[in-house]
Amino acid sequence: MKNQLALTKKEINRKVELETIVRRGAQTFVEVGDALLEIRDSRLYRADFGTFEDYCRNVLGWSRRHANRLIAGAKVVHNLEAHGNGTSMSQNPETSETARPLTKLPAERQPAAWARAVESAGGGQPTAAQVGAVVEEVLGEDEASHVRCPVTLARITASNDAHMLASLKSQFTRSLRGGLVASSPATRLAFFEWVLAQAPKALCLPGQQHQTKKEKK
Repeated sequence: MKNQLALTKKEINRKVELETIVRRGAQTFVEVGDALLEIRDSRLYRADFGTFEDYCRNVLGWSRRHANRLIAGAKVVHNLEAHGNGTSMSQNPETSETARPLTKLPAERQPAAWARAVESAGGGQPTAAQVGAVVEEVLGEDEASHVRCPVTLARITASNDAHMLASLKSQFTRSLRGGLVASSPATRLAFFEWVLAQAPKALCLPGQQHQTKKEKK
């Protein structure tokens, strides 16, 4: 029975080419990352090692973590090139350390964050610390924009009781004042549209209640 772990002649030749790139460092860390990615995902190590980790440790003298960092950094640069990095192409990350912080962000957020980092560096190549600071700012902005209101649309739409609706409106108002849903206009709009449609008298403001009573007289 043919050994399914054995490499084909084509795979052997390709593996030699890739390992040459990795050992020489090629021109940029991106080329090294790309070579490692192909070795890992095509399992070109399988004839001699059971895992990519064993291959890295025994052949390259690296930890799997270091290899994966190079791979992740290369992916970031390719993403910046594909989606536009907001700067000149010469301003892509020059080291995996500089690119690494961007891996914390979704691919679509990386170009804008990189552009901010370059700007913070005066238009030059930012340091890993500068990129990391920008990434933390972006993550902080995202956290601040999350809706953390205790009143959910599920609770609102599930309630048909006027007193319950009034209580929910009170909670919702306190949440607005606390800034918890300040960046969620869709939630606010959905709530108040539903309020007006379902129970306008029970949920109107005190001044509005007074006006309604006057109109009845």
